[in-house]
Amino acid sequence: MYCINCGKETSENVKFCPDCGIALNDENSIGENKNQNDVQNAFPQTIILKQEKKATNGIGTAGFIIALCSLVFSWAPGVGFILWLLGFIFSMVGMGRQPKGLATAGFVISLISLVVIILIIIFFGALFSAILMNAK
Repeated sequence: MYCINCGKETSENVKFCPDCGIALNDENSIGENKNQNDVQNAFPQTIILKQEKKATNGIGTAGFIIALCSLVFSWAPGVGFILWLLGFIFSMVGMGRQPKGLATAGFVISLISLVVIILIIIFFGALFSAILMNAK
């Protein structure tokens, strides 16, 4: 007879399947007169497909988003600089991991943001200097 749980052949006088341990009786076994195809059909195979795990770089993505925010808020004193610094740090850390795409983009955007912040500081410094010279 064959075990209905695992399909292994067992002898008639065995009460438990030696392979899987299930209790054997008339309901849990397939008679000897069944052919091998019937046994295989009684136990359909399950195919498990493993999906590839996509690599992510959360630090690099955070650096990219913060660098974009620093570019948008570069006109705000203090906030632009803090966002620039955070975006730069997160992007640099993210460039050490895979994938590097958004981390590299965040690094470039943070450098552009730094240039914009410096230009804004120079502009307002020159503006206040001109206002103070005209006031005298």
